[in-house]
Amino acid sequence: AVAHLTKNDGVDWARAMTTLSLAVGNSLEGNRLDNVERAIEAAEAALEILDPNLHREEWLGATVNLAAYYASHRRDSLAANIEKAIRLYDAVYEEIKESGSPLRRARALIGLGDAYIQRRTYSKEKNIEDAIKVLEKALTIISPEEAPRAWSKGQHTLSVAYRERVRGEKSENLRRALEANERCLTVLEQIRSARESWARAKILRSTLLEESQEGDREKNLRDAIEAAKCASTVFSPEEFPDDYSALMETIDSLRSLQHDDNRSEVMEEIIRKNEAMLSSLSSESDSGERATILVRLGNAYADRVKDDRSENMERSIERLEEAVKLFDQRTHPLSWGSAMLSLAQSYHERARGLHADNIERSIALCESALVVVSHTSDPDEHSGLLETLGECFFERVRGDRRENLKKAIEIYNTAYQRRDRDQNPEAWLRLEQKYLQAERVLYSLTASERENDTNPRLEADQYLENLQASANMVSAKDYPRTWMAAHLFLADTYTQVTPSGVDINDVIPFGDAFCANCRKAVSIYETMLPTADQLGDMDHRALLHQRIGVANAFMYLFTKVQRKASVGDPEMQSKFTDQARRYFESAVAAHEAALKIYNPVRSPNNHLKSAVTLGRLHAYEREWAAAEERFASAASAADELLGDIELSESDMKSVLRHLGDMATFAPFVSLMLDKPKRAIELFEIGRARLLAKALTLESLPLLPERRNDLHARQGELAVHERRLLSPRLFDRMTPLEESIRLRREIARPSSAA
Repeated sequence: AVAHLTKNDGVDWARAMTTLSLAVGNSLEGNRLDNVERAIEAAEAALEILDPNLHREEWLGATVNLAAYYASHRRDSLAANIEKAIRLYDAVYEEIKESGSPLRRARALIGLGDAYIQRRTYSKEKNIEDAIKVLEKALTIISPEEAPRAWSKGQHTLSVAYRERVRGEKSENLRRALEANERCLTVLEQIRSARESWARAKILRSTLLEESQEGDREKNLRDAIEAAKCASTVFSPEEFPDDYSALMETIDSLRSLQHDDNRSEVMEEIIRKNEAMLSSLSSESDSGERATILVRLGNAYADRVKDDRSENMERSIERLEEAVKLFDQRTHPLSWGSAMLSLAQSYHERARGLHADNIERSIALCESALVVVSHTSDPDEHSGLLETLGECFFERVRGDRRENLKKAIEIYNTAYQRRDRDQNPEAWLRLEQKYLQAERVLYSLTASERENDTNPRLEADQYLENLQASANMVSAKDYPRTWMAAHLFLADTYTQVTPSGVDINDVIPFGDAFCANCRKAVSIYETMLPTADQLGDMDHRALLHQRIGVANAFMYLFTKVQRKASVGDPEMQSKFTDQARRYFESAVAAHEAALKIYNPVRSPNNHLKSAVTLGRLHAYEREWAAAEERFASAASAADELLGDIELSESDMKSVLRHLGDMATFAPFVSLMLDKPKRAIELFEIGRARLLAKALTLESLPLLPERRNDLHARQGELAVHERRLLSPRLFDRMTPLEESIRLRREIARPSSAA
């Protein structure tokens, strides 16, 4: 029609352009962004001809269309497009507020409310309040009987506004959002031709139920999954590939949040389903669809419980690397940025390869993505990128340690200042605590380098007070996992900071202050145990018992030092003896509880830590038989760690430390039990274990030829380990003599380590 007309045809040409704008803007074929741009061009061309005084109806129709397209336009500046939409809706409403039909006025206000929700200028609090005001006004103009479609759209948009609301209690706003969503669905269920709108309302309901702070959490998740599944009956993969893909991702995400016993099976189902979808795609399939499935797979492998963790991370990286290449950075900037964030997180958690290299790769990915993803375009992704980047600089091996920490602090500070504290307290709290942790480490690092007291010092009491205040920002009921993470960090900090106001050389008062901090830590750990039980998180429960054991062990050792310092004061010595025994018994009970959960095969690293600590505690108390039993238990975990288990650098250091403790304490215990041959054997086995694990560290500071020599002997050492660990197959003294010869030979080139 447009081809047979020219601008000289005036209103007829403008009407044709307006209709063309509608058709192109609603087309399901082609690129959505291209279609919106063409629709905007057509509507703007029509408005060049139309005069609001001469062609009022045509002008109103074209202006409303143009406002709607600018509100959904994602190219160029989103903030500028939204401002254009607001000005256009305002112009329409001013024109019709006195004489227009109720339906037309309500539609203009609903469009205006939607634009206010998306607005990037001014504060979010003001924008959402403006949106609620105009939406509630629109809903008083029309009724569900007179205009069911417009009324349900108004309720849907109002539900979104209450979900995003900053002002007021979060739980109350979510309740109002759910009520508006329920009113919307009640009307849409009666309109046969509104299935797509009904499905989108169901998706919103799924999100609201997942975020709801009221009712039973597991029931809310089940209802959220059911709502999303209802939406999937409308959004088929053939007609709505993008919506269907996003919906499947939502369902997978919701299922992964459930804390039922078959969580591992749920993750396996998600992986099987998405691998099947990927295999079914033809070579002509849309690259964006393939990339979206690959991102889901990458995230699923990163969260996978089953199989080897390091292998799962390699699969995650492989899928995400491919997805990043497939996403068009120009047409899908946010999807590309989200994939880059997931890839950066996978490299950050990667076990294979050099940890230093993985951290550098993660930093490069985050910095590349931050060029495209801004706080304005996608606040959540932008904050996630900053958080991951901050973690990488905090853990960075290369470069100056202090400069890396300063960079991490700067990044965390930027991220949590841009986070809306009231809108997402979980994310804000997480960022603030990471900021505080980096700050504490930097202070600790610089403290050892100070030559005078002119530099600022970490005020431990004020620091702990700030940490306590931030940890209390969220409740265990509403955000159990975030609450636990915050309080775990708080309790750990109590055991790590140097008490203020006392001299470290003044043993008794310093020990009292340190033990007071440890008692506070134990109290916090114990407060967290019921929440871990409610979540069914046995690993977290074991970790809490282990931390309680560590804190009590600290107090036990400090109290023994205080007892020595109080020589000549029988009363004080008796007091410290009693205290030490109580701390000893509490430490033993806590570590024993942890060992009931930490299996030497499933959790060898943590089992080793608790078993060795128990062995040392019993040895300090001269309970030699109990110590021998615990070191034997630790040996089974140590043997598991001699396999192909891959550990992070920090875990590796922990393992080497505890293997070293076992190599010295276990033989000593055997000597005290009058078992000299067993003591020598344990000493040789302990050294063998320690060296075998140390050789897996690629960063050993050895000259290349010495490292090559050590690696060449590793195979011989592994064979000998099997002999030592299977004494029934050999005469006990033969491998022992061979072990001594081999150790002497290896000791010469290994001295540089």
